[in-house]
Amino acid sequence: MPGYFLALPGVIEPSVAAALFVGTFLTSSSAQTMNQMIEVDRDARMKRTAMRPLPSGQLTSNEAARFAATAGAVGLATLGIGTTGSTAAVAATTMVTYAAVYTPLKVRSPYNTHVGAISGSLPTLMGFTAALSTGLCVSPWLPHAAWLFGMQTLWQMPHFYSLAWLHRSDYLKGGYTMFPLSDATGTETAAMSKPYLVALCILPWAMSASGSASWMLPAQFPAAS
Repeated sequence: MPGYFLALPGVIEPSVAAALFVGTFLTSSSAQTMNQMIEVDRDARMKRTAMRPLPSGQLTSNEAARFAATAGAVGLATLGIGTTGSTAAVAATTMVTYAAVYTPLKVRSPYNTHVGAISGSLPTLMGFTAALSTGLCVSPWLPHAAWLFGMQTLWQMPHFYSLAWLHRSDYLKGGYTMFPLSDATGTETAAMSKPYLVALCILPWAMSASGSASWMLPAQFPAAS
């Protein structure tokens, strides 16, 4: 939604804004449901996820599958018809990378976090494409879209590293592969997080230096963070 309001060339179109919000909500719900369908057995072994609808028996796999299919189809149609085809394409890419790439990778490689960070950042572009469609690629808003995407991607790394370290015993029970799981003290996790935190600090200064934002951005960014 911030990208849509930022890049909108004219007045807000309520129908487009509503389609963007509803379509994003539905496609996100579908992707999250598919994730939990794939991980139901692992979720059941973890204290923090054992009470989710599937491992706790509140929903059956068939019910979840019907919901995921319906929400995904309706969400993509809402975005495609109510906003732009580009927005629906970004949403579809998010769903595929999240459920078909990131989720299976969580038990195969500790680099799953990097893939998940990209998948989690793609929706930041949907507002820009809803306002500008493919014109975003040649618009003056492209640096802003890239900045928002980059900020979200970088932020997710220390966020998930810290969560994995705090819940490392649970993650081990679930059979996940994460870098922080072998870190007994948290020192290694902190060291892995620092480059991303430094990059996050540099981003607002780089944006201002490029002329894409005023110098109030780096002044206000630490307070907002």
